[in-house]
Amino acid sequence: MKRSRQLVWARNLVIGAVVLAFVAFFGQPGARPTIVPVAELDGEPISRESFEFFRAQNEGFMRQLAPEEMDPSTFQDLLDRQTLDALVRRHVMSREAEALGLLVSDKEVRAEVLATPGFRQDGRFERELFERFVIRSGLEGPRAYTTEVQRDLLMQKFRRLVSSPVRVSRAAAEEAVRRAGTRVRLRIAVARPERFREGLEITPEEVETFAQTSPGRIEQRYQERLDEFMQPEEIRVRHILLTGEDARERAEEALVKLQEGQDFAALARELSDDLATKEQGGDLGFFPRGRMLPEFEEAAFVLELGETSSPVETARGVHLIRMEEREAGFEKTREEVAPELARGLLEEDRAAEKARLAADRMAGLVGSGRSFEEAAREVGLELETPNALRWTETGIRGLGPARELRAAAFTLHPDRPDLPRVFDVEGGFALISLLEREDPDPEALGAGLPQIQEQLAQELRARVLERWYQTRRDELQREGRLRYPLLNPPG
Repeated sequence: MKRSRQLVWARNLVIGAVVLAFVAFFGQPGARPTIVPVAELDGEPISRESFEFFRAQNEGFMRQLAPEEMDPSTFQDLLDRQTLDALVRRHVMSREAEALGLLVSDKEVRAEVLATPGFRQDGRFERELFERFVIRSGLEGPRAYTTEVQRDLLMQKFRRLVSSPVRVSRAAAEEAVRRAGTRVRLRIAVARPERFREGLEITPEEVETFAQTSPGRIEQRYQERLDEFMQPEEIRVRHILLTGEDARERAEEALVKLQEGQDFAALARELSDDLATKEQGGDLGFFPRGRMLPEFEEAAFVLELGETSSPVETARGVHLIRMEEREAGFEKTREEVAPELARGLLEEDRAAEKARLAADRMAGLVGSGRSFEEAAREVGLELETPNALRWTETGIRGLGPARELRAAAFTLHPDRPDLPRVFDVEGGFALISLLEREDPDPEALGAGLPQIQEQLAQELRARVLERWYQTRRDELQREGRLRYPLLNPPG
């Protein structure tokens, strides 16, 4: 079945993820300045103009998909990469299709153009609508447009060739339905290393040896805790902001009142034009250098405790600033804190060893026939009972993704509920035992199975095609046939 043709080549450019719009090749007759392309495939350019047009077409669509909290620069980088990857994907696939001998006839192109809804009025193809669209798009004429239609049809044929042999059996579909409908409740024994740190004895000699033999781990931990070891000077001030043409004059009058003994916070609540801090008496809280406007910081950081500045002009207006508190900055070098870091890492390693030994001991007890509860009690591990799990869930609270554990959980049955195996999980080592298992009704397995089977097949085809494309793209880059002169390659 054909998809919407309002923009003829808007089709599945990002498989299984983002459906991007279309690409247009800009140009007017006559001499033009040379512009470096964003990519080249075997010397054939993907122009910067095409990239910019394509990017503009997809920006609104991608904004709907992006999380609201995404940083603007991160979004722009994602948009650039998605756009570039879509264009490269288009060229790579159409080139491979031609190499395989796939063809698109003029008749097929004509039929596709004539069927485009955007070019039809009252059920008939209107050439004027077609030509108007081509002009607005910046194409070099109808021939450039039909070239893109041909490329689009070629890509469709290539996708079908690569993905059509992929099938999902009825048995595989039934298993997927069965998994989706199964719920299990577990008892989980977790050996958490932090519970085994008590009583550890580590000598100064061991700390020194570890520091000498593991500088890489110490450096990594130092970088992870850098905020603890490097603290810039911070100050806490109040300010009164005055705006308008008479701001300077009003600031001078306010300064006189302060010199006469009026309370700064009370005067800020009365006079300040900064609505964000007015009710807090102008309190700006603690901040380091680089947070405020330069003129403001220059005046604020030189004040003594309890001192009020003379009027300070910034782009926001005229300020009076009062110093409330000052916290001195400090910096601890890696060499200074290396013993502390080495001791902490050694404690973590020793505690993890003890936790692993406890989990292994429990697995041995379970394997020898001891009940799960008895084994946990003997080893000293507490049992946890999380909420019932479904196959589609992505993790277990407190244990992280725990992929292997979750997969194993669905192999357990009431007649063999205990598993004498230790799983590495987030924050420790775990063993599991089945409490309850709820399987779907056998009659429900057949309901809608053909549709589910086709859906699974489509998902699998998309993954196959995506894997093929990524592999081929990387090969072309290694061979130097695919280049990115302007932008970073997607990936």
